Amino acid sequence: ASFRRIPTPTFAPRVDSLVAVQLPADQHRLLDALQTMPQWESGAKVSVQQLYEQACLAVDPMSDDAFDNAIEYLEASGALRIEEGLTDDDDDWIFNAKVDGDKVEREAAPSAVDLEEAESGVQNEVPMGVVVFDRERHALYDYEAEQSAAEAVVCILAKLKRFGVESADTKEWPALTAACNRLAEVTADSPAPPLRDDPRLFGDWELVGTTSKEFSERRGVSGLGNAPFTAPKAVFFRFLPTGVCLAKEVLEFFGNPVVLNELRGRFGFSADGIFMQEQYTEADMGGQLTNPSFSGGSATLRGLCITADGSMRIGSGGTGGAFFVFKKILPGELDAWLQSWNLPLCGGTAVVMSKEQQRVAYPYRELI
Repeated sequence: ASFRRIPTPTFAPRVDSLVAVQLPADQHRLLDALQTMPQWESGAKVSVQQLYEQACLAVDPMSDDAFDNAIEYLEASGALRIEEGLTDDDDDWIFNAKVDGDKVEREAAPSAVDLEEAESGVQNEVPMGVVVFDRERHALYDYEAEQSAAEAVVCILAKLKRFGVESADTKEWPALTAACNRLAEVTADSPAPPLRDDPRLFGDWELVGTTSKEFSERRGVSGLGNAPFTAPKAVFFRFLPTGVCLAKEVLEFFGNPVVLNELRGRFGFSADGIFMQEQYTEADMGGQLTNPSFSGGSATLRGLCITADGSMRIGSGGTGGAFFVFKKILPGELDAWLQSWNLPLCGGTAVVMSKEQQRVAYPYRELI
C-alpha cells in the first residue's frame, strides 16, 4: 500500500483561545480574493469567472487545474456553495456559506471569541476552512508521539497485499490492531474537534487497511469481489458538507480494474459527535444503474482520530471492534485515477447507458 510519509505537523496560532491549521496556499488565495469583494461579505452571489479573473490572471497566474481543485476543496470544506448555470462555467455562481441563507448546517469553522476580547465585547472569528483546536490541549499534546504511532500504522499498511481483505493479509491483522490501538491511545487527548465538527472529514478517502472479518469475507463493499476471476482493487468514500456520502468500489477482472460499483446515501452522527453512521439507499451495482435488487446498507464506525496532518483517519466498528484505516485523497486525485482506468467519474459502470448518461459518467470522453 502506498502512503505518503506523515509529516511533522505544523500549527499557526491565530488568537489566544485557539490554534488553527491553515488552508493550503491556493485555497487561501481564492479566499483572499473573495474577501475583497463586497458582495461576498454580504452573502450575495459572485461569479466564478469574476473570481477566476481576480485570483488567477494576476502577476503570478494560477493554472486552470489549480483553480478548479481549490474551488472543489473550498466547496467540500463548507467554505462556499456553488450554483451551476445552464450553459458553462461563465454563469456559475459562488455564495458565502457562512452568511448565505442556504448554508450547510455544519460550517467549516465556527466563530471563536478570545477571552480577553470577550471582556470588551469584541468577537474574533476563525477564518473559513480552518480546523479549530483546543488551545489548552494543544499546549499539552504530544505531537511527536502521534507521529511515531501514525508511522507505525503506515509500516503495517505497507505489508498488506489488498488493504486487509486478502487471505494473506490476515496474518498482519494482529500487528495492525496493535498499531491502531496505540494510535487511538495517543490521540485520546488530541486537541482536534470530534469527527462531527471536523471539516477535514469532507472530501475523498481511500480504505487502505482493515481488520474486519466481515469485510474480508465480502472482499469489499458489495460482495461481488468474490466472483470468479474478480478481486477488489480499491474502495473510496466521499463525504460532502450536505450530508451526502458515496462509496466507490473498484473491482479487477483478470487483473484489470474495469468495474466500479457506487453506493449513494447520507451520513450522520451520534449526539457526542464521535460515532458516524453511513446509510446507503441506492446503488449502481453489478453493471446496472440504480440496481433495484439493492435493498440498502449501513455502516457505523467510532471515529477514533484524524491525524494532525489530516492525511489519515481511523475508525472502529463491527464485530470485535475491527479497525478501518483511511487515507485522505487530495481534491482531483480520485477523478484523475478513475479516468486513468477509463472508469466513470459519476455513478458506476453499466452495461447499458444512454448518451446523456455516458456524458455525465464519462465527461472526459468525446462522444459522437
